[in-house]
Amino acid sequence: MIHEDATADRLAAARIAVFGVWFAIIAMTPVTKFTLLPAEVIAPAGIMRMLPMEALLASESTLIALKVTGLALTLACVLGVRPWRPIALTAVLLILWHDGAMKSIQGYANHAQAAVLLTAVVLALAPAADALSICRRRAGPNGWRYGGPMLLSAAIVATTYVLIGSRRAVQVGVAVFADGSIERWLAARSQQYGPYDFDLGLAVLDLPFAEVLVVTGMLVVTVFEVLSLLSLRSARFRAIWLVVIVSFHIATLLLMNIFFWENLVLLSVLLTGSIDRLPDARRRLRPQGNAWPSSSSCT
Repeated sequence: MIHEDATADRLAAARIAVFGVWFAIIAMTPVTKFTLLPAEVIAPAGIMRMLPMEALLASESTLIALKVTGLALTLACVLGVRPWRPIALTAVLLILWHDGAMKSIQGYANHAQAAVLLTAVVLALAPAADALSICRRRAGPNGWRYGGPMLLSAAIVATTYVLIGSRRAVQVGVAVFADGSIERWLAARSQQYGPYDFDLGLAVLDLPFAEVLVVTGMLVVTVFEVLSLLSLRSARFRAIWLVVIVSFHIATLLLMNIFFWENLVLLSVLLTGSIDRLPDARRRLRPQGNAWPSSSSCT
């Protein structure tokens, strides 16, 4: 099983990546533009209905204060500032606010942040600041103390793919692979406004056998999405699965201007061995004799 021998460094690297992603998301969100929206388009969902969203999204000073606080807390989580759990859980509340505010605009729907949101909750409750932290404490033994949160986070990421692939297979059915829907998606998304400026989807549709290639590719991706949880058990399957899923994300960027960069970060830290090389890099960069202390004065 993946992460059964996880170290404190591995969990800490996941902490840095996940809260680093949220720092970037909050930093890039133009919150003051919310004040320009008419009240008619504000439609909060879920727990955001419990908040006075119209008043909050109309107050520029409140939006700026919440953004600055969110940036400060997510940065503190990246650094592993203690006391870890109160700071991290408060950061999660600010993350929930920013995610909910973005999704309170009527007609807006984006599940790109779903996995990275849930993994932030898991890491906030885990001993994720035992290593790679400015307030480092003595780490516990390798194993499920650190592997449990890593496995749960990896399972969350894999489950999001299972749900998407299963929905496509069950709700839409085989018709989506035979009625030209995929080709229409490529053409439509290539011409829509977006943060990226790729229009290769139109060019691909002009190629011979384009329909067969695109439909076959989507069918393969759907099968691997449905089987995603197997990646937690089999290293061989995980390697193939990563090739398929990462290729899918790159293809959707180039062909449809859709890019879930957050998921690529999660895949890197949760389902590859890349983060296990960070401690070795850290030791090479650290001057001789300047070892981390076994404990810290941080509380």
